[in-house]
Amino acid sequence: MSKKKILIIALAIAVLGLGIYLLSLWYSEKSAPKEIRVQDNLANNQQNVPTNGSIAENKLPLLSAEEITKNELTPIARSFIERYGSYTKENAIINLQELSESMTSKLIKQSEAVVNQNKIDFQEIITKVISYNWQKIEGNNAVFEAVCQQTETIGGKVSIFYKNAVLYFVKESIGWKIDDIVFSNKD
Repeated sequence: MSKKKILIIALAIAVLGLGIYLLSLWYSEKSAPKEIRVQDNLANNQQNVPTNGSIAENKLPLLSAEEITKNELTPIARSFIERYGSYTKENAIINLQELSESMTSKLIKQSEAVVNQNKIDFQEIITKVISYNWQKIEGNNAVFEAVCQQTETIGGKVSIFYKNAVLYFVKESIGWKIDDIVFSNKD
């Protein structure tokens, strides 16, 4: 074989190799994940979100201030009702002390007065929220309603009751506080 033929074959192999390399770059660029810029555009609420390796434009609903407040306060409200409505003869005051951080001073005073006045003739009450609904959220006030199951144990006898609970929130300078709670018999 002459040097000329070897040079032509080597050049052909180099061109073929370069072609394969460029083709693989082009293919990998198409299939590789792309940099995604998520833009927080409140005016038109558009976000670029990857879908199966491509970029798709999705319109996601913005949460209103009311929905954000509901999402923030719902676990607090449910937990408060269950803890406030659940107590034993021995821990009624301790339970109120633990909950006092989320109560207004008005509710703290009312709760302490009720515990101090009542002659407690039960051994244990356990409260469980079984359904709930936000009645209103306006400005610095919010009203949360729940249906609760209360299990009361007195002298070994267990009784189950269903009650309505209404929780009144107020927004103070340091955040949302519970201003009042009312339990009533379920109709």
